[in-house]
Amino acid sequence: MAIITRTTVKTLLQITSTDYDTVIDALIPKIQSWSVEYLKNRFHINDIYYQASTIAFVSGTPATITDSDSGFVDADFTDSIDIDVDGSARNDGIYAVDTVVAGTLTLATGETLTSEDAGEAVTITRVQFPAGIQLWISKLIGFNLDTRTWKGVQSESLGDHSITYSHLGSYPQELLKEGSPWKKVYR
Repeated sequence: MAIITRTTVKTLLQITSTDYDTVIDALIPKIQSWSVEYLKNRFHINDIYYQASTIAFVSGTPATITDSDSGFVDADFTDSIDIDVDGSARNDGIYAVDTVVAGTLTLATGETLTSEDAGEAVTITRVQFPAGIQLWISKLIGFNLDTRTWKGVQSESLGDHSITYSHLGSYPQELLKEGSPWKKVYR
């Protein structure tokens, strides 16, 4: 399960046509990844995690994460959750899980992995995104959909030619501030 679905984005942005469906689907994982890094918040449920050196990653359709010690169910992982992988050589990140059995996490359709053998200590932590973050994420997606906002001209003068940009290739400060309830501060 992603941080937000296309249906929710379209509802919050009041989009009724299907013109942007492909773009929205492409933006959701990218903005999810960006927002997790920007907020410095991986949204962990700290008491639900599993760490082992017996975890391997299998590319394919569907992609799977396997554990030869079969510890996923004992770690309280269940169907339809989000997880954060840390400590792998090539697969660190947040993923949506479709189904769970003792030795296999089967990822949701569209999730991809790079094949990787077990060996390093990998930590997999359960993730839960707060429902309130969906409005902010939809606004970030809406900003990307509105090509007029990329110009970012806040003011312009003709005498001595002066242009002020509200942002340069990034989100406006007003929009970024809306994410502050979920931002973690590290010292």
